[in-house]
Amino acid sequence: MLFPLSVWLFLGAATLTHTSAVPGHQHVRRQDGPVPPDTIKDCTYFYDSQPGDTCASIAGDWGLTLQQLVTYNPSLKADCSGLKSGTAYCVEENYGNGPATPSSTSSTSSTTSSPTTTTQTPTGPSPEQSGINAQCKQFYKVESGDTCAGIVDKYHTFTLGDFYSWNPAVSQNCETLIAGYYVCVGIPGTPTAPPTTTTVGATPGPSPTQSGLVSTCKSFYKVQDGDYCQKIVNSYGTFSLADFFTWNPSIGTNCGNLYVGYFVCVGVPGTPTSRSSITSTSPTPTGPTPTQSGIISTCTKYYKAVSGDTCQVISDKFGTFTVAQFQQWNPATRSVLRRCTWDIHNSLHDQYN
Repeated sequence: MLFPLSVWLFLGAATLTHTSAVPGHQHVRRQDGPVPPDTIKDCTYFYDSQPGDTCASIAGDWGLTLQQLVTYNPSLKADCSGLKSGTAYCVEENYGNGPATPSSTSSTSSTTSSPTTTTQTPTGPSPEQSGINAQCKQFYKVESGDTCAGIVDKYHTFTLGDFYSWNPAVSQNCETLIAGYYVCVGIPGTPTAPPTTTTVGATPGPSPTQSGLVSTCKSFYKVQDGDYCQKIVNSYGTFSLADFFTWNPSIGTNCGNLYVGYFVCVGVPGTPTSRSSITSTSPTPTGPTPTQSGIISTCTKYYKAVSGDTCQVISDKFGTFTVAQFQQWNPATRSVLRRCTWDIHNSLHDQYN
């Protein structure tokens, strides 16, 4: 983020000018606090965190997304548990121009028709997301619109679980996958091409499907805008949420990778074809109204969302649960775009026994 020429800023105990009048002669701002060692190398502006700060407040003050803030400062962690008062955090990369392009490289690149893969020995390309598996031998540059499951589908040589383990900085729900950065798509032993398989007597399923569907699936459902996992389970009433996750492992147990337009499995041999006629006597959870659908039945405390709230903001307000836990308790807060949005008049669950 750049400020006009000769604008004076007061941040904590430091007062300075930040100018960008002559390209190549901008001042790098390093404040009083310590800088975590895993901060991006091309950071050009720092902010000393203050008591009461949250990742959401810092990102908002400096015009960043939470993804950008965590990418610049991996020590913060995806759930912001690494935030420390008095520490200097990066809030601008390469004077606001995005990742710096290295002037030279010693890499050996091999290109296929789709996708583009870079093979590096012994070091990887730049910039790369932090924490990549040290044994990584193949890299992929993330493009705008990519998703973790989509990258897995491009290669078909590793699982979504492999991808997350090789690239921990993207987080388990793929929230911090950043366009323009390299991620790992192969380690020693990873196949270089998808396996050729022939299934005898099998009826092909619809396309496209989410990766890793159970091979015995016989019933499919095409995900629609506004769907979430519990909603799909409720609409059928013939299988449990645990069944759904088992049949569709790439979705993740927090439903963070459910994609519009893709088919998911909603039945295997033995799955009932209609709802049971047995009348349930399970108690209906009581709480304030209106509430969003799908709230867990054991909820004991509620919070009424206000304009501007996000899952991260509410998690930070209470500090007693993670965003992943919050979304498990309130599945309707997840959308197919993995963004946390809801009607500001809805009452949302924020705590459990």
